[in-house]
Amino acid sequence: MLEIVTNTHELHRISIPIHNPSEHRHLVIEMREMLLRTQGLGLAAVQVGSLIRIIIIDNDPYPPFVLYNPLIAKTSEQFATSEESCLSIPDKSVIVRRPKTVKISALNNTGDAVVFKFSGLKAVVAQHEMDHLNGVIITDYLGELNGF
Repeated sequence: MLEIVTNTHELHRISIPIHNPSEHRHLVIEMREMLLRTQGLGLAAVQVGSLIRIIIIDNDPYPPFVLYNPLIAKTSEQFATSEESCLSIPDKSVIVRRPKTVKISALNNTGDAVVFKFSGLKAVVAQHEMDHLNGVIITDYLGELNGF
């Protein structure tokens, strides 16, 4: 069973692209189960100890979005601030400023290129999980809007 990584040194590592999404089906199934078990809104593979570029975004009541090798293709010019927490940084929340809307290109489960446009909470979650892939965690935002 997977466990959530809380070691910030590990979380600051940059994830590598994958070549074949189907090779990671078992990991994705376990990540989806972890997301349900923890009642999280999103999860990046690095948070469960795999340094590969996979994120999952909750889409309740529908199956979650699973994005392989996601890249931010475009962001809105409008920004919003929100309080974010993280499964890997328990008992800590940080105010983060992010674009309100984000367009993400990625691969789907079959390796086909897809584009998603997220806004509102899903945009926040997508950007938060993308940060993880790039070795950025919410505490890296301390100081920007948090009075430090």
